[in-house]
Amino acid sequence: MGRKRNDPGAVHGLVRIDKPGGPTSHTVMREVQRALGAGRSGHAGTLDPMATGLLVVLLGEGTKLSRWVMGCDKTYLARITLGSETDTLDAQGEVVAEAPVPDDALDVENIKASFIGLLGQVEQLPPVYSAIKKGGKTLMERARAGEVPEVTPRSVRCDALTLIAVEGQELVVRVACGTGYYVRSLARDLAQRLGTLGHLSGLRRERVGPWSLEDARPPDVIAVGDLVPLADCLPDFPRVELSELDVEHVRHGRRVTLEVAEHDEIMAIDTGGRAVAMLSREDGVQWRVARGFPHSEAEMKREQNDG
Repeated sequence: MGRKRNDPGAVHGLVRIDKPGGPTSHTVMREVQRALGAGRSGHAGTLDPMATGLLVVLLGEGTKLSRWVMGCDKTYLARITLGSETDTLDAQGEVVAEAPVPDDALDVENIKASFIGLLGQVEQLPPVYSAIKKGGKTLMERARAGEVPEVTPRSVRCDALTLIAVEGQELVVRVACGTGYYVRSLARDLAQRLGTLGHLSGLRRERVGPWSLEDARPPDVIAVGDLVPLADCLPDFPRVELSELDVEHVRHGRRVTLEVAEHDEIMAIDTGGRAVAMLSREDGVQWRVARGFPHSEAEMKREQNDG
């Protein structure tokens, strides 16, 4: 017997999925959307098919939060195999070059010393096989079509690298980084610093912003009870409770006047704690609607029944 179909007008927020290796993030996202009966879906950061771990799936009105959730810092557990490089910089690619692995490349202190130049705000050369767009096509599409696309370095941030283990010629490294960071590129760059070649042989995402893998569930057992409501999707984000009059103004897309000193973007909630909109500072105390969250009748009825 299939799962009970939910009212798509009542499914808004995010769910934390423990993505298995193999399927694409898009495939898993669609599976979750169908399982929960959501009207639409998105995800907050792609994991390559080979990768596993935390995939934040946005549902219904939650898809409007993509920009803010995508910007969250992330933590990964990476496995880096030394001695060979692939065209995709991971284990799914074809080996394009091999090199000896010096003994000191496996020395714990030498590895830790090699981390230093890879930390902070750095210029990183993305993989050729990536979703970065150039001229309307992704670099991956161009590479698969036989082109040799030009790849330019991008400024990214790496907050921490922690050596967990050295297992033969494989390094296990925990990576804390900002958005847009490629762990596949780290595998290449770290190996070069150690005097050899390398590629990413395993990747598991452990954290996205405030969300941890410990709270994630496999896609085949996810249920509507796992849904994080809109107002709780950005727990670290500044929130302001609006008066009933300001709620009405925001619902109609009008600007509102708010005395908020420290932030240029806020989540506005109503007196019942429901998310009303994401607001951006227009000028001084004037705020405009960046993204609004109209509550459907179905959602309101569900909340009343739950209460």
